[in-house]
Amino acid sequence: MLAPSSARGRCAWLFLCASALAAAGGCQKPAGEAAGQLVGVYAINGALVDNTCGREALPAVDPLRYEVEIRRNEQVGYWQIDKRPQQTGEIEEDGAFRFIDEQTSLVSRMRTARNDLEPADFASNEPDFDLKTTTCAMKIRETIEGKLARTFAISDAGEPYLDDAAPRPKHDLTGDSRIDVAATEDSNCSASLAAFGGPFSNLPCFAHYVLSGDLQESAH
Repeated sequence: MLAPSSARGRCAWLFLCASALAAAGGCQKPAGEAAGQLVGVYAINGALVDNTCGREALPAVDPLRYEVEIRRNEQVGYWQIDKRPQQTGEIEEDGAFRFIDEQTSLVSRMRTARNDLEPADFASNEPDFDLKTTTCAMKIRETIEGKLARTFAISDAGEPYLDDAAPRPKHDLTGDSRIDVAATEDSNCSASLAAFGGPFSNLPCFAHYVLSGDLQESAH
C-alpha cells in the first residue's frame, strides 16, 4: 500500500516520464541510432495555458524550454529529444506534424476492509476474505501537433544546413502539446483526488502548452 505522500510523488514521476517535453534525467533512456533525414533542430519554448490536474499532481514547468531534433522518412516523422528514444509520428508535405505518446502505469494498490460481507463469507478458508484490493492505474497520453514553417535546406552533397537567405517567419515551428491523464477503465483512482487527500484537482484532466520553435544555426 502506498502512503498518500508516496502516491503524490508517484503521480509526479509518471508525468515527468510520460511527457516527451519534460527534462527528467532519471527517466531518460539511451537513444538509438537516429532514423530518417534531418528536417531541423529547433529550440522550443512552451507556454503553459492550462493545467486542470493541478500543480501538485502535474508540476508542469512554465515556461518549458528544450531542444528537439525532427527527422523524416517520407511521411513518417521522428521527434528526438537528447538522450531519449525517438518518438514516431507523422509529417506531411506541407509541414504539418503530429506525434502521440501513450503510457499506462500503476499508481497504487490498496487493501481495505470489505463492507459487503455476508454470513457465508465468514466460513471462507481464505485468510483475507474480509479485505478487498483497490487498484489505481493511469493512462497518460501526450499529443504534440503543429506545423513547420521553415526547415533545413539540403546541399548538393545531401547535407542539411540552415539557409539564411530563405524567408524567415515569426517562428519556424508552431504547435500545441496536450497531456491527458485518466484512470484506466477498471481502476478506482478516487483516492488520488484532492477531495480525498490526493494530489489531483480533477480526473480525467489535462495540461496544455502552446509551442513555438526556432531553427538552430547548425545541425547536430
